[in-house]
Amino acid sequence: MKPFILLDAIIQNYASNKKRRRQLDNGTYEQYQKEQKMRQRIKRKLDKRLKSATDEEKNDRLYESLHLSLVSSDESDGEEETLVTRPLTWQNEEVSNFFKRLDNRYKLSMSSQQRRQCVNRRVGEPSRRNNSEVPVKLLWAITV
Repeated sequence: MKPFILLDAIIQNYASNKKRRRQLDNGTYEQYQKEQKMRQRIKRKLDKRLKSATDEEKNDRLYESLHLSLVSSDESDGEEETLVTRPLTWQNEEVSNFFKRLDNRYKLSMSSQQRRQCVNRRVGEPSRRNNSEVPVKLLWAITV
C-alpha cells in the first residue's frame, strides 16, 4: 500500500469541501450541480452507445464519431419522468442515424425492469451548442 494514500485522500477531501463552501457562498453551487448532472447524462448516453456497438461497427468510420462533443444533451423539463433531448442541428445525418440505431439496439437489450426504470425522453428544441468543441479529426461528422 502506498504510504501517502490516506494523506492524498484527506487533501482531496479538504479541497472538495473548500470548493463546495466557496460555491455555496457565491451562490453558484446549484448551477454547478445542474451542469454536473447534464455532463453525467451525456457521459452515460455515450457509454451506452459504446456498449451497444457491434464488433463490425467498431471497425467502421462511424464508430469514431462516438465522442462527447457529438452527443446531444438531455435536460429536465420539470417533470421527473421526462427528459428533453436537444438535437444538434449541425450533426451529419449519417452520424445521427448511426446514433439512433445504437440507441434502439440498447433499448432492445434492456431487461423489462430496466425499461420500467428508464426515464422517458422527448425531442425538444434544437441545441444552442456550437460545433467548436468537435475535434479536427471528426469534422467530417458535421454539416456546414
